[in-house]
Amino acid sequence: MILPAFTWNSDVVSVINAGFKPVFIDINFENLALNENLVKKKINKNTFAIFLTHAMGYIGLSNKFLKFIKNKNIYLIEDVCESHGAKLGSKKAGTLGEISNFSFYYGHHMTTIEGGMISTNSKEVDRLAKMKRGHGLLRDSQDKYFIRKTIKKYKNLNNDFIFNTEGFNFRNTEIAAVLGIEQLKRLNKSIKKRNENHKLYLKLLRGDIFFKDFNLKGSSNYGLHLILKKKNSKLFKK
Repeated sequence: MILPAFTWNSDVVSVINAGFKPVFIDINFENLALNENLVKKKINKNTFAIFLTHAMGYIGLSNKFLKFIKNKNIYLIEDVCESHGAKLGSKKAGTLGEISNFSFYYGHHMTTIEGGMISTNSKEVDRLAKMKRGHGLLRDSQDKYFIRKTIKKYKNLNNDFIFNTEGFNFRNTEIAAVLGIEQLKRLNKSIKKRNENHKLYLKLLRGDIFFKDFNLKGSSNYGLHLILKKKNSKLFKK
C-alpha cells in the first residue's frame, strides 16, 4: 500500500495491522501530498491501494491523478483529518475514494474533543466498520438483512452476542455527538477564517527565506507550516 512519507503515524500503523506492506513516497511542497509522478513509477501488480493524506488543509491530488488511479483499478483511501471542507473542484475531500477518515481532535477544524469518523459509499465497508467499532458484534452492523442471514446460520447462539469479526471499542458517546453537531454548524465559518489567516501569514513571510508557492485552490487550511528554501542554521539558533 502506497503512503506519503509525510503523514500521521496511525495511518501507517493501520496499514501494518491490516497485513499490508507500507511503501513510502516523497511529497510535493506545493500541497504537501504524494508526488504523483513518483507514485506512477512505483505502482506495480502488487499495489493494492493508495492511502493519500490531505495534509495541513490542502487538497492532495489532481483530477488527472484521480482518473489515473481509477483506470488502474487501485483503491483510494483518503486521510482528511487536517483538511475538513477542502475541495477538488466541486467535490469535497473524503468523497473522492472508496474510504476516508476524519479526525475530531480538538486542534482540528471541528472537534468532539477526541474521536473521528469514517466515510464510505460501500455497504460492505460500512457494515464491517460498524461491527469493528463495537467489539465485532453482529448487532452493531445495523444491517437487518445481514443480521437475519447470520442468525439463521448460527441458530444455537445468543443473537445479542455473536461476534462476527475481530473488533475494538471505538464507540463514541452522546455527549461527543452533541458537541460534533454544534461544531458542524460553525465549520464553514471556521474554514473561512482559517483560510484568511493563512493567506495573511503567507503574505507577511519573507519569500527569500521561506517557501511560499503553495497550491491554495480548494484548500481548507489547518495551520501554518514553515519550509526553509535552504538550510539556515543561524535561523534555528535564533
